[in-house]
Amino acid sequence: AATPLEVNYSVDIAIQPDGRIIAAGTQIVVSSTGGDASAFALARFLPSDPEIGSFTANPNPVTSGSDVTLTASTITDANPNVTIRQVAIYLDSNNDGTLEPGNDTLLGYATQTSPGVWTLTNSSAFGLTAGTYRLFAQAEDSDGVFGDPIALTLTVQ
Repeated sequence: AATPLEVNYSVDIAIQPDGRIIAAGTQIVVSSTGGDASAFALARFLPSDPEIGSFTANPNPVTSGSDVTLTASTITDANPNVTIRQVAIYLDSNNDGTLEPGNDTLLGYATQTSPGVWTLTNSSAFGLTAGTYRLFAQAEDSDGVFGDPIALTLTVQ
């Protein structure tokens, strides 16, 4: 293999108005044998997802047919240019421990009650009968980015 005579690198970075970062770079290798080579790379870094720090039910356990309040709190998003658009609350309908928005039952959308705190109250414990249920909360930001769901176990008596 021929020893390169020269290696040139060029890198440019830009921050878009929505907070996403774009990096582009090239590498050119000049060889003594005329077998010059070049490479180009482009990367777009997306901001992190919204994150729910805590998901609780009050009371828990709850009596079937009575009031229950679900609270998703300590909601953060590392992208400073977005806000939390909504927090959806789901019932794990098939009890597989995984949120599947197309298959699991949407119980409703929480309402923001203070910064980083969203609540959903239902006067009939969502019509759930006695048993143990897994619920999920999932936040979506104003860029349409969904965070990882957070789960809680709700006991209905």
